[in-house]
Amino acid sequence: MIRTERVAWTDPRVVALHEALFAEMGALYQEWLDALEPDALAAARGSLAVDPGEIAITLLVLDDDLPVATGAARPSIDHSATEWDVKRVYVVDAYRGQGLSKALMLDLEARASAAGIGRLVLETGGLQDAAHGLYESLGYQRIDAYPPYGFFPGERYYGKTL
Repeated sequence: MIRTERVAWTDPRVVALHEALFAEMGALYQEWLDALEPDALAAARGSLAVDPGEIAITLLVLDDDLPVATGAARPSIDHSATEWDVKRVYVVDAYRGQGLSKALMLDLEARASAAGIGRLVLETGGLQDAAHGLYESLGYQRIDAYPPYGFFPGERYYGKTL
């Protein structure tokens, strides 16, 4: 049975999903990463760092006891009182195509709205066509780069007023 729990960003099940995400994204973007100069690569990697203390909410999707998806949000740097930055929406390969990422995003939106947050923003890679389609289907609009992002080639940024 599929269910969603609110958990800590540091929950070992979430950490394991993040490791899988980074392995997948590292392979997908390896050619782009290899093309960056060392300082640019360090800046790009630094933009992806997350302080666990900044996370407002982390969701974990389970199939019985098997962790199959996660997503989180933190206050944005520029508008921390009114805007959350969506972080690390990830669904394991065997569970893709079942609407879990859409359900995660809708859940994050509802929880953000309940917390008085009026807007969600997010950053995603240029090669992730399924992610672009998801966000656009949910009403997210392309926006300009925002802190701390803007160091990876091809990054895309989206925002949605709740």
